[in-house]
Amino acid sequence: MIFCQTPYPTTSVINYGGKIYNTIQIGDQWWLRENLQIGIMIPGNRDATDNGVIEKYCFNNDSVNYRNYGAYYQWNEAMQYSTIPGARGICPEGWHIPTNEEFQKLCDFV
Repeated sequence: MIFCQTPYPTTSVINYGGKIYNTIQIGDQWWLRENLQIGIMIPGNRDATDNGVIEKYCFNNDSVNYRNYGAYYQWNEAMQYSTIPGARGICPEGWHIPTNEEFQKLCDFV
């Protein structure tokens, strides 16, 4: 789940890493509609490392599956090794990994 830090995004679609992502408003928050599919796939039995490369996992270690399910990321990799809540991490510019409070607000709304 990716959250926009501005009151509203400047566009309803975002091109990030060569893929188009749609945005959606839920309550007074803006989210990406699709799961991120950024980075290179690594085997599920290998840990992501802080090496300047976004590393992702794909369901069942099959790269075809990320088209349907998006990619999976270890928390530190998704945050790009930042410990600051709401860090941009692997998100497009102007977006960030939601904080616990932002995620709770989403849960309370739905």
